[in-house]
Amino acid sequence: VGIIYEATITFTYLVISQKAMVLNFHHGNYSENEDVQEESKKLLIEESQKKVEEKPIINLFVLSDLFLSKGLQIFHAIIMFAKYYVAQVILGLAVVQALTVLIHVETQITTPVYLVLATICILYLKKLLLIILPVFSIARSVLVIIMIIFVYIVAARINNNITTNWQYSGDTLFLTLLSIAGGGRLSIYYFSFVNLEKKQIIVFYLATIAAKISTVVLNILWCYAILYVVPQRCSSATGDEFISFHNATAFEIPCNLTLESAVHNGQIVSIPLSTILRIYYPQYAWLSMVVKVFVVSSVIISYLAYGLPTSSWLEGIVYNSVDKIKEKLQKKVDRDKSDDLKKKPNWRRILLNQLMQWIFVGLTMLGMSFYSKGFYQMMNHIETGLIYILESIFLFFLYRVAVITTYRNVNIPWPPFSYWIYLVYFINITQFLLLVLNILSFFHVLF
Repeated sequence: VGIIYEATITFTYLVISQKAMVLNFHHGNYSENEDVQEESKKLLIEESQKKVEEKPIINLFVLSDLFLSKGLQIFHAIIMFAKYYVAQVILGLAVVQALTVLIHVETQITTPVYLVLATICILYLKKLLLIILPVFSIARSVLVIIMIIFVYIVAARINNNITTNWQYSGDTLFLTLLSIAGGGRLSIYYFSFVNLEKKQIIVFYLATIAAKISTVVLNILWCYAILYVVPQRCSSATGDEFISFHNATAFEIPCNLTLESAVHNGQIVSIPLSTILRIYYPQYAWLSMVVKVFVVSSVIISYLAYGLPTSSWLEGIVYNSVDKIKEKLQKKVDRDKSDDLKKKPNWRRILLNQLMQWIFVGLTMLGMSFYSKGFYQMMNHIETGLIYILESIFLFFLYRVAVITTYRNVNIPWPPFSYWIYLVYFINITQFLLLVLNILSFFHVLF
């Protein structure tokens, strides 16, 4: 159900992105005549390919600027900044924790060093990242399958008991939904590198859904592999919930190596997993090292992959703001000369963008320092809550303006069915209900 739901959201964003692509290529002077659209289709594809080779042109800021009112644009910018910020803090915490366990260096050192290096890659090596990240992502998928197989083999020998208690199922509801969410928003950025042609768009969409399905399957397998090795809770009872190791007595089992402890301390689950394998099962110490190396590489790839659309969105905010200020200051300059000025390199604008990017990194570093143990709560409540706001409010207005009202006559290669608006209504309602539930759950945790 979650995959179908996510597929619906992704296609909705894809429709809106197509509208934005067409409007950007025609500079707002689109034709309502279908014959004219068909005749210019080849030219449109060629132009899109040239622009895509130069620079991505579609991101969430572009959609906001095209399809939202001024008030909603400001609100959307605030929510998106919070969303990207929280996501970068979460991924940064995961990377730093994994690196600390692998190389045994204090977080005070790994945090700034990693963030600076990663930001340099995102800002100045975008083209290289766009080439190597897909390759590394495929390699990561193969490695995770191999690692899961090894962990299952070891887990079969450990034979750790798994207990089920549905009383706690609500605690991880939002985290579970988050694990399969986000494909729609991330696809907007990467859609810029797809030619505006129906076949290629369909292939891109199917690839996005296939990635989500494989993610869900691998997540489920990985969770079970961990459950067979890592104790769920630290219990003094000797019932079904009690976990005993082959080479340790009941009183020698530390409570800080349980999943419950990892949640309270804001740790990624690979930390207790690798520690248990290394200390209590020294014969599997090699697997402990494999887990550490894989987790480090995996979270670094995730951080960089998410950092690209984050940087693109922030760049869009800076450039658009500067352009609007220039327009107000140059009201007497005619439109053609103003457009020519925009096309010329503007070093002030570039420097301002660089400054804002590095300020964002500094804020991310501060967030990681002050909320170092908030990994679980930030994922389960704050990030999910921001997602529900985006998709319960803004997705509807984006789709309504792009498809139903203002730009309904703009033809796109892969249009939605006429009844798709009802699915958008369904998304809005369910996301709003999840938002209310998330807020109530968050206050319950706090108080």
